[in-house]
Amino acid sequence: VLYDSNMCTPNDSNRIEVVQQRPQTLSSEKSRWLVLALICVSMSSTFYTYDIPAPLHQHLRNHMPPSPSFETHFSMLYSFYSIPNIILPFFAGSYVDRVGGAICFLLFACLILGGHFIFTLGIQLKSWPLMIVGRTIEGLGGENICVARSSLLAQWFLGKETAFSMSLVASISRLGSASNNVISPMIANRFGTSPAAWVGVLLNAIGVGTGVLLLTLDKRIRAKLTKIHQAQERLTESLLEHPYVEEYRGKRGEGEEDEEAVWEDRNTKEGSSVTFSDVKQFGPLFWLLSIYGLVMFACVEPFNNVSSGILLERNYFVSPGPDCQLRYPDQCTMGTLQNGSNPSTGWNGNTCPTAANVAPVLPSSINVTEHQE
Repeated sequence: VLYDSNMCTPNDSNRIEVVQQRPQTLSSEKSRWLVLALICVSMSSTFYTYDIPAPLHQHLRNHMPPSPSFETHFSMLYSFYSIPNIILPFFAGSYVDRVGGAICFLLFACLILGGHFIFTLGIQLKSWPLMIVGRTIEGLGGENICVARSSLLAQWFLGKETAFSMSLVASISRLGSASNNVISPMIANRFGTSPAAWVGVLLNAIGVGTGVLLLTLDKRIRAKLTKIHQAQERLTESLLEHPYVEEYRGKRGEGEEDEEAVWEDRNTKEGSSVTFSDVKQFGPLFWLLSIYGLVMFACVEPFNNVSSGILLERNYFVSPGPDCQLRYPDQCTMGTLQNGSNPSTGWNGNTCPTAANVAPVLPSSINVTEHQE
């Protein structure tokens, strides 16, 4: 509501001009891009640590005590991470609505850090139970943090920016998974399996730090917007007492939509309560998207979890062929016991492959020389 500050008496030359001005919201703040960057950093660290067991499959086999149940224990690392998240996101959604997206984001990031710390400690101590407990705790925050992330993005980005922000976070998150597939094996080959997992702990600590910054920024901006809205309300109430404004309000008509209600900042108001009975109101599109997500994750995640072992067996443990034989069957192909060369050939006389990913041909017998003094 705008008026002439020099107006002393109402007349035609000093009429009140009534306009509607859209209030400031979170989506109008320039700091929303900083919020997006902080979410991207934290989510990339989350996805990095979630996928750590997969590229370390063979390293864990060599690191842990020999056991015929290795594959079962390895699969349990993902099972105990996933099973609680079949139900937990339903409660997490209601919890995020009540408490706030930024607070929940930090809480879930702390759970991920604590869980991965216990998981890494289990690797250090070669304890499967401790590793499984750590993955279970990590699962309590790993999927729920996605709920808090979506809530924050929906509040800070409106319109066309909503899809852009969510797609950017998804891309950066998967960048964490992709980099893990390269970095973790490199670190494990050079320094060992445990150091590769400790890198994930460091990244999760950075994720918690970004969560603290995100919570601080979110509270500061919301407090600023609350003060602005309160000042606008006080100014509006004082101006609405003027007779020309009362006359204008009377001419608006009873059936006209209240634009102030449309423009009210939903991010600074308490939302309506959510109950599980609201599921009945979900339309066919929601259930189709849910089925699509189920099918997609059922195809992608199981393969990614075991892809390391599959690719190693397919590409790096190639058999030389059943017809390959050593020139000297009772001697090794190389080493201190082999003075010269001992190549392997096939039935057609061609040399068998000797690449690094091909298993060497083993001798059929070994000459053992005993020396007694």
